[in-house]
Order: sequence, then structure tokens, then C-alpha cells
Amino acid sequence: MASPINPEISNADLTTCPICLEQMKVPKCLPCLHSFCETCIVAYCEHFTAASGNQQTLECPVCRSVLNYTKPKGTSETLLVSPEKWVQTLPLNFLIVELLERKQFESTNKMCFSCERLGEKSGANNFCKDCGELLCEMCTKYHRANKLTATHNIHLFTELSRDELKNFKQCCNWHPGEMLKLYCCDHEIECCSLCVSVDHRRCATVKTIEIAAKDICQSDLPKNIKETLVCSKQKLKILRERFIEDSKKFEDQVLSIVEELNDFRRDIKTKVDIISDKLTAELTQFSENSERKYSTKVKELDDRIAVIDNELSIFTTVFEKASNVQIMATMKELGKKSPLHTTFTNHFTNTYFHSHLTSTVSKELDKINNALEKCMVSTVSQQCEFPLTCNLLPSVKLKLISEIKKEKRNNEACFSSNGYIFVADFYSKCIEVYSIDSTKLITLQLQYSPYDLASDGHGYIALLNDMDGSIEFLNENTLIIEQKLSINKNSDGISLNENFLVVRQEKTIECYDRLKGTLCTKVEGLPGLENSSYVHVNKKGFYFSCGDIIYFKTFPDLPEGESDSFIYTDHTFEGVEAVETDDKGNVYYSDYEADKIGLMSCDGSKSYAFDVHEELIRPMGLCLSKDQKYLLVTNDMGSTIYVYEIEKDGYLGVEADVSENVGAQLIGEIEKIKAIILSMVHVHGN
Repeated sequence: MASPINPEISNADLTTCPICLEQMKVPKCLPCLHSFCETCIVAYCEHFTAASGNQQTLECPVCRSVLNYTKPKGTSETLLVSPEKWVQTLPLNFLIVELLERKQFESTNKMCFSCERLGEKSGANNFCKDCGELLCEMCTKYHRANKLTATHNIHLFTELSRDELKNFKQCCNWHPGEMLKLYCCDHEIECCSLCVSVDHRRCATVKTIEIAAKDICQSDLPKNIKETLVCSKQKLKILRERFIEDSKKFEDQVLSIVEELNDFRRDIKTKVDIISDKLTAELTQFSENSERKYSTKVKELDDRIAVIDNELSIFTTVFEKASNVQIMATMKELGKKSPLHTTFTNHFTNTYFHSHLTSTVSKELDKINNALEKCMVSTVSQQCEFPLTCNLLPSVKLKLISEIKKEKRNNEACFSSNGYIFVADFYSKCIEVYSIDSTKLITLQLQYSPYDLASDGHGYIALLNDMDGSIEFLNENTLIIEQKLSINKNSDGISLNENFLVVRQEKTIECYDRLKGTLCTKVEGLPGLENSSYVHVNKKGFYFSCGDIIYFKTFPDLPEGESDSFIYTDHTFEGVEAVETDDKGNVYYSDYEADKIGLMSCDGSKSYAFDVHEELIRPMGLCLSKDQKYLLVTNDMGSTIYVYEIEKDGYLGVEADVSENVGAQLIGEIEKIKAIILSMVHVHGN
């Protein structure tokens, strides 16, 4: 059986058939998203069926995905069919059809589409914008004379811009001749005007295809798909390298033990030779078995990486060259595929075991008489605990957009869940509410001096009364205190989410069940714990600093596999105060001693400081807005509160990334990302 076709060939040009290596003719798309000429895939199916004797399944020539010869879902039957009939039911790859047509547009010898369909060759110099076809002079004449096409916009090809040529129109499959111009959001399907009138007249939301495509491009879907593909590829590459590395180490260990056996043979005569030959044979068998084992694993990983490479190539091409309709269709297809890569990757990660050989030969040399029958080699496997995470540290810039100046120090600030800035004024005994541009909106007077405050992200602000030893929960919308919780007096800082409240004191940190008001866990006895007063809570646990170290501890009763603790440190840390995390687990931190704010990846492998040193003086508190577009910094002991806008520009070490606003710039050069992707991944474990 033939080996998988080199995936790099299919990535070089999507319009090249991976089987015949020529430009595709009638491109058919398999369920795994690889495409081939219709005649080529039929011939391959027949050859595969004859060679394997399997009349029911087929392996993709590129990725080896197993496919069934069945009729597509939705037909009256799902019985097995012949390969030829099965290929006929496969969908036409309209993306490649568009690319092939675009090649004709861009070639110097442009041929008339109508004449080509009749088997004739005629040079074309006109273009019908409504049909999206090149026409010769004769076909242009008949096109204008035909009653149905008389009103079409026909122009000389040289008069049209590249953008006009790019906007190919696709016809409706259900209403021939009607163009797909609309999109039903209720059914998530492209429609022509007749579709909307007949089948979607009761639907609530119908948009033009341009607006719908723009919404998709500006949503998180393309970004999430790309991140899933890139992360899955990174993890699979790491696993692939691990299997290759284990295979080489395994072979080295085999050679080492063989050498040990040779020494053993020189010292002992007859029976030792017999044992040596026996063990050498066992080692040879081990070597053969391990080679087959690791080759199989590496092959599976190569095939999956080839699938991801193909989807990345499709992803790149569709946003650079495809129509809006194809963007919608491709995003839906890729959206279905990306969870499968995550499942596949997680399966390999969870089932990966590191194997090595052990030998008892050396230990038995002093007990030759009893050891001759005991000498053996064996394989020992153990699961390696290394968290394969996609550590793409975003490249972030902070842009100062406003600031809140206070007459006295000891002020703290946080974002509410609806984007307003709440400031705890210690000396004025009040809470002040500001807009993002630092305009004061309202002042709420209190009976005590609020020492700290924090938002749970779901409509409540917690206020710390350190003298009374209590925390009050303020409704963000009504500005009414709705709950009160008693804690120890002289507490320094608080943070919370929906379920937990964490309180930092001078030498301890206490975690409370917010609903029950009971103490869940306590941290104490760490050196430097008294050096800061800040603590930060996210979904899984809480972060706190101790001088030049940042600690993370998970909440109690987390599911098995999610409970853990980490320590973050960096040689540039001097006096870390506050910590904040984004939705990817990346850590923002303020360094009071070094007058800086920094960002560290979720695994602590990468970090950098922001270029905002000029305005920073002893930064302390930090707070990210719920949408993670803004960062609050309490500067100079809280005398000034800076509001920074977070500007993301790709990832650290990656030259191109998904754009936030423009779909046409969603990704840069994928090959550049591939060249440096391994240098971006740091793995911790055995």
C-alpha cells in the first residue's frame, strides 16, 4: 500500500492535485477537507479497494483518515455504494473552482468561459460582472442579445480593478441562475432572494452576505479556529519529537546493554554465551517492536499535522483570495474540524508514556552462580507529567488614555462588570464612580474608610472595612449594600469571583466560600508574605506575590487533574505587588521596586515589561476590564490612577496574527509562523 503523500505538496498550491500533481479538474472534496481531481480519486478508490480487499472503507491519500463508502446524510438511504458513485456524491470544492477561475483571469492568455464549455478555444477580452465570466467578442454579442442577460454589466477586462475581479458571485444550488446575496442568521445558511422569500420569510434576522461575512471576520471565530489549529499543531509536534527522541534513546540503551553483555561474555564461558545470545535476541526483538511502535505513533502525528497544515492553508487562502460566500462556508467547515484536533491531541497527551530499558546484568555479576538464570531486560513505562499548553504570549502595548488624580494617597480602583471605574477613597470615606475617560459620575458616601475593593465580574463590588473586620457587597447598578461578611480585622487586600472570596492579611491568606461564609483554605508561613497586600482570583484559583516570587494556588475541591500549585519567578523581579490574569492565563504584574508593569506567559516561560516607565512611580494595584481591553494601574501609592488601553499586535515571536477588525488581514504568512513555532513552545515535566 502506498505511503501518505507528502503534505508539503498539497500545501504548496491548493489547486494542484496531490495524486496526479497537475492542476485539478473537477475538484472533489473529501470529508477530511483534502481535495483531488474527480478522475484521480475514483482511480485511487478502485486501486485501494483492489489492493486492500476492503469494499467498505477508504483511506485519504494524504492524511490516512478512514472514510466510509456511504451516501451522504439527508438522502433517503445510507447504504454502502460503489467508490465511483460515492465520489460522485462528494461536494465540489468551490474554493478551488474560484482559484482556478482566478488563475485564468490572471493568465496572459485569457480564454472565453462559454466557448470552453463547448470545447472550443477563443480569446477573451470582456468580463461579465453579474455572471463572473470572461467572454470573447462573439459571446459578448450573444450575451447582450439574450433576454435574460441583456442587462448584465459587461466591461473590458482591462477596465476592472483586482478588487472587482475578486468579488466572484456564487449561484444558489436550489434556484439556478439566482445569486447568493443574503444570509439567514437563524439557520446559518447563505440564501438567494428566492430562498428568503420562500423558505426564510419568517426568520428574524436576514443580512446581506457582505455584512454577514464582515461580522464573521470581526468575530472571535477566525481567531479561535486559528489558535486551535496552531495549538494543536504545536502539541502534536512536541509529541512527535518526544516519540523520535524516545526511539533514539531506546536504541542507545539497547546498544549499551549489548555492550554490557559482551563484557559479560568475555568473563564467563559456555553458559554465559548462551544467556548472552538469548538476551541479545530479546533486545533485537525489543528494538524491532519499539521501532514499529514509535514509527506508528510518529506516522499518526505526521498525518494529523498534515491535516492541520491543509486546514491552515485553506484558512489562509480563503481570507486572501476567496469570496465572502466561501469565507462563510469554509469557516463553518473548519469550525467543525478544530474540536476534533483538540480531542485527538488530548488523547495523545493523556496516553503518552515514556519508556526506557533496564538491565539487571551489572548487579548480578558478583552472584554469577545464582544470576545466570535471572539475567533479563525489560521495558518500564511511566506516564510523563508535562502540561502541553499553547503558550502564545500576546504582544501587547499599553496606551495611556486617561488618568484620575487624587489629592491624597491610599486609593484603590477596579473595573465594574459593566465597564465603569470604581475608586475607593480612603481619606474621604467614599466610593467614586468614573467613566473610562475619567469623568466622575457619582459619589457614594460611606461610614468608614474603604481599604480595598474588588469586582466579582457579575454585578457586585466587594468593599473591605479593615478596622471593623468586614466585607460589604455593593450592587453595581443600584449602589446598595446587599450582603455583609465578617472576616479578621486588619486585613490588607481582597479579590473574589462568584464562588470564592480571598482575603490577604499580614502573614496569611484566607480563602472563603462566598455563599456559605466559611473558611476553605489558608496559606501561611511563606517568606515575604508580609511584603504585599494584593491578591488576585480567577476561575481556578488565586495569585499572590511574595517579593520576587508570584505564587498560584488552586481552589479546594477542583476536579482531579486540575488541582495544582505553581511558582512564577523571573530574574527581573524586584518587588512584585499586584497580579492580574487574562482569559488565557497570562499574568500581568506590577513591580513596585522596579517601577514597571510586565506580562508573563501562563507557564512562566516568557515575559517582558511594558514601555511605560516615564509615567510610572511605584505602581501597585492592577485591574483588567471584563472585556480585557483596558488596564487600571494605581500609581504612586494610589495618588494617580492610570487608565491604559490594551493594544494587541500578534504574539511574542510571531510576525503575523489575526487582526481584531479587518477580516482581510486575519493572518500573515503562515510559513513564517511554522518556521518559528517550536521555539515558542516550552514544556515542563519529566
